[in-house]
Amino acid sequence: MSITGWENIYGWFYREDFRFYDWIASKFETGSSFVEVGAFHGRSALCMINAIIRHNKKINFFNVDHFKGSKDLESEPSVINGTILEEYLKNINPWKDYIQPIHLSSEEASKLFYDNELDFIYIDGSHEYEDVKNDLACWHNKIKDEGIISGHDWNFTDTVKPAVEEFAHEHKYTINLEYYNLPVDNKPYPGDSWYIYKR
Repeated sequence: MSITGWENIYGWFYREDFRFYDWIASKFETGSSFVEVGAFHGRSALCMINAIIRHNKKINFFNVDHFKGSKDLESEPSVINGTILEEYLKNINPWKDYIQPIHLSSEEASKLFYDNELDFIYIDGSHEYEDVKNDLACWHNKIKDEGIISGHDWNFTDTVKPAVEEFAHEHKYTINLEYYNLPVDNKPYPGDSWYIYKR
């Protein structure tokens, strides 16, 4: 059931991604702290808010973005026109009590949190290989043991996927992909999320 209308916001977050966020909201207790890196127009953030409300939880939810866009978004009108932040704030405004935007780069935002402070991180900012590696390095220690490190766009097989695989190999982590599926019959992606338990 859609509470926030997240699916009507322009962006790339799909039904299996919603199932993943819904599972995350059900899994963690009230008082937990979540960070989503990457905001764009707020589609995925409103999806998480939808899940939090649906499970009647009070979650500290932070959304990090510098609101300048990324290489793969260079042709988007809101990037060209410099209106990403304006679009985002308009879309989240009805639900602003559920979200704490952080208008910084991923690396700078990570410095605002203590080690072992966060329960869940979702990395969906720049999809460049070095940027994904840097995001994982910056946020890894901020996650509690048994917390979840996760992200979007596993289908970026030349950038996101190898960066996550190298990170998992280095730390001897298992990558979970049950919320990821390839497109079927040219239909939109049903999901593109991966996740790792921090051990």
